[in-house]
Amino acid sequence: MPCIAFLGINRTKQNAFEKNLLDIWYDDLLYREIRSFRTKNSKCLSCGLVKICEGGCYVNLIKEKSPEYFRDSVCKL
Repeated sequence: MPCIAFLGINRTKQNAFEKNLLDIWYDDLLYREIRSFRTKNSKCLSCGLVKICEGGCYVNLIKEKSPEYFRDSVCKL
């Protein structure tokens, strides 16, 4: 689980007590999705912070039907 926002979202079946963390990071579908996600939201793409936040909280992004165009409501830009 990347952060506390993922509590209750069972998207990974990996267990750090059974598998090496580095293997989980590279092999688990959830973590591959997080690492590969790139926003397509035009406001986000024009922001200088896009390479840091990539459109916002991933939990909010995965709840959307078109997450690549989603803009996190926490963002004040």
